[in-house]
Amino acid sequence: MIKPHYQRTVVPNAERRKLLSSVRLKMLNPFFFKQLTPATPYHSFHRVRIFEFGSHKLAIKDTEYSKRHGMNWKAIRKDVTNFMVAIRQKQILPKKYILKLPKAYGRVGKFLVMEYVKDLTEELIAQDKRMIDLIDNAKKELKTHLTKFSLSENTKTWLVAQVDQAMVAGIKNGKVILYLPYDTQL
Repeated sequence: MIKPHYQRTVVPNAERRKLLSSVRLKMLNPFFFKQLTPATPYHSFHRVRIFEFGSHKLAIKDTEYSKRHGMNWKAIRKDVTNFMVAIRQKQILPKKYILKLPKAYGRVGKFLVMEYVKDLTEELIAQDKRMIDLIDNAKKELKTHLTKFSLSENTKTWLVAQVDQAMVAGIKNGKVILYLPYDTQL
């Protein structure tokens, strides 16, 4: 039996200012970020760490002041949102995936504060080896749709590259839930 998909826990609007103030204050300690638990041992090279804010588990990413690592997260969100609007308007009909972005709350210096999304790829494959093909096929379909969607060539190039790093947040109605990271390859 496949485990239920990842459940989002988004910080309410009323608490977001308090969240960013809290992170800003904690970042005054130069060792704060390094003391946090790395979110994943792969992909992020310990640039993404887990931070608890009340009952919410968040991710803080060291962007290194680089567009490549999500410094320009609003532009990334805009491009992916345009693609997701095309899906909602039925211009693109995914059969194998549901596309999402982690909720970004803002930046504190070079650190991007966002929703933590647990990558369930290994857990799903451990439950059922057929998940490998299901996940691979979902990512292939997403890449195909991205290359056909009317985006600038630079945007297409980096979005397609990000699909391989997408976090698998579960399966819902036979579709793989994919969260694209806030990264670029340019």
